[in-house]
Amino acid sequence: MLKYLIDNDNRLKKEDMAAFWPEYLADAISTIAIEVAKSEHIRTIAISGGVLVNRYISRQIIKKNTGQWTNMLINHLTPLGDGGSSVGQNCIALASVI
Repeated sequence: MLKYLIDNDNRLKKEDMAAFWPEYLADAISTIAIEVAKSEHIRTIAISGGVLVNRYISRQIIKKNTGQWTNMLINHLTPLGDGGSSVGQNCIALASVI
């Protein structure tokens, strides 16, 4: 999609191109998550991080991934932005020393 946008930059309105980026970002994140999970035989995923602060993107990711997993965990107790990311990093660090 990025190649299409670059190749057609002179034919497309900038505001139209800007309007589509959340859709393509959500699609890319979902596609990567699905492919990695399938290749690694992962049945539960957790979605979190700063990009999920954008409600449109988070809804699209959830919509695309619904039905792909046994479990999809969505963070409700910690912030979606940097605060939530640091909680996750701390959990991974802790798990590596236990």
